[in-house]
Amino acid sequence: MIFDAREMAHFPRASYADLLRVMERGFRRSLWKPGLLDHLRHIRGVRIEGLELRFEWGRDGRLHLGELFEAVDDWAGKRGERVVLAFDEAQLLHRTPVNFPMLFAHVYDYLKNTLLVLTGSEVGLLHDFLGLEDSDAPLYGRHREEIRLQRFDEATARDFLLKGFEQVGVLPPGEVLDYAVSRLDGIVGWLTEFGIRASKNPTKEAVEEVLREGKKLVLQELEYFLGVRGAAKGRYMAILRRLARGPLSWEQLKEWVEREEGRPIYNKNFSDLLANLVKAGFVEQRERLYSISDPVLAHALS
Repeated sequence: MIFDAREMAHFPRASYADLLRVMERGFRRSLWKPGLLDHLRHIRGVRIEGLELRFEWGRDGRLHLGELFEAVDDWAGKRGERVVLAFDEAQLLHRTPVNFPMLFAHVYDYLKNTLLVLTGSEVGLLHDFLGLEDSDAPLYGRHREEIRLQRFDEATARDFLLKGFEQVGVLPPGEVLDYAVSRLDGIVGWLTEFGIRASKNPTKEAVEEVLREGKKLVLQELEYFLGVRGAAKGRYMAILRRLARGPLSWEQLKEWVEREEGRPIYNKNFSDLLANLVKAGFVEQRERLYSISDPVLAHALS
């Protein structure tokens, strides 16, 4: 079952009803599984009319997610199967009123037929939300398998594209491959998007299409990030716009922002701003230099 937490990005603070609508959509995609609908029928807060599933969020008869997950675990156990609960962009669950780290710890400890899969493009924020390094957090010390998709180097990116085109029986021109690798800078998602768009007609224009369409997506993600930053929004944008022109050291970047604002910035405040941008995945640090991590975002900002 897949739950798209990206919908939480629309709310600085989502309600319990907002969360349950997301959970409903995830469950509805799985109702074809034999016996699942009947297994959910008797849970408080679950309303079933024909094949229509609704989760109640009012005070009387409110659905509790722990009970819902326990019922699904029981259903899977009776079938001799395991169920996967996958949350996409799980760091955004912090905007809901539910203590998800505590709920996930309960799932981990007691639901033996359930696997949790959490994905997130903002790795630092996801780690902070889950408290994986915090000895007082509910999930601290729990075993986990972590997979990080790093940026491909030029050779790996080229090989990735070649193998993908080979699978669909296409031999792209070498100059198109070089252009895609150069412009998309080894980001797996954008390379994949280019491969899909160019699977029948690999051209440089397909790369430009990825940049144009991708720009809308990354700017929307940036807007969500800035939407809860209050008065610091302008300072974040100043940092990002300058880094879109090229990498800078901490000292160089701070000096530039101070010059633009015409006033000094406390070192700690500036370090916190940069750390937040790194955790959110917008900025990366290599050795002593900071830069925009996504070429499509750099393209959009410049």
